[in-house]
Amino acid sequence: MDNQEITIQTEEIINNSSVIYGEQQYCILSYTKPSGNSNVNAWSRLPFDVQVDGDRDGNDFVLSNGSNTLPVAFKWRGGAPVNGASIWEEPGPGNLTSDQQGATSCDEQPFSQAWVRFELLSSELQGVLPGSYSGNFSVDIGQDSTGYHSDVNFTVNLPTLVKISGLDDMVLTGRGNNRYRQEEPFCVFVSGGGDYRIRASGGAGSTEPFLLSNSNDSIPYRVRLSSNGSNLNTVDPGEWLDATNSSTSLNCNGGTNTKVRIVVLDSWINGKPAGVYKGTLYLTVEPS
Repeated sequence: MDNQEITIQTEEIINNSSVIYGEQQYCILSYTKPSGNSNVNAWSRLPFDVQVDGDRDGNDFVLSNGSNTLPVAFKWRGGAPVNGASIWEEPGPGNLTSDQQGATSCDEQPFSQAWVRFELLSSELQGVLPGSYSGNFSVDIGQDSTGYHSDVNFTVNLPTLVKISGLDDMVLTGRGNNRYRQEEPFCVFVSGGGDYRIRASGGAGSTEPFLLSNSNDSIPYRVRLSSNGSNLNTVDPGEWLDATNSSTSLNCNGGTNTKVRIVVLDSWINGKPAGVYKGTLYLTVEPS
């Protein structure tokens, strides 16, 4: 098994918990061949299992970046178990994977297919700095007395991760001077607490106009975003706004750290037929 480099950047809900993970597919071979016979047609698959030990006391799976550490869950999946379906397993200390059928060639799929995966709970991202974390894990592959051992270096790249949460639907009922307006607070998380930038659009396209519509008519609206959690700035569709008030907590510890305001002037409504006008506002954040 060669050294592996994996990027953690995908979120998934597993057992009601938010998990961030990265995975990598590779080829794994296990076969027997008659002595001195190089004819691949004479080779046969050899069933095997996998065990992986960490490199820290207690055999925990901990990766390092200088003085920073990243505890992870290590998972493995084979493409062709002897029995049952291909599933994610945790081949930790003293815990073997299910038997796999083996393969004589990387072209022999799904028998040659295998995946490694590193997971961490989203709640554990608080205080974890972006960067490349690595560690050497002890990998044993084989069956009974026949086996292969290797110390494999795993490198996990943890990019700067961002997430918007806490947004709800808005109903424009608030009144200002000759206008309707409504504010919605929400949370912006950036791993490591770095700066970010945010933009808005009225559709999936980055520069689609801000419009509330019914079947036949539409009403424009104005969008104001905050750069620091308090001050508001009017933005055009697709216009980036630099912001400095990110949270290192995935959900701002249950609170919010920024807001958006929607404004509709009375003059934009005048002459429009009565009805319900709806629109979807798309907000995008990325690290600065």
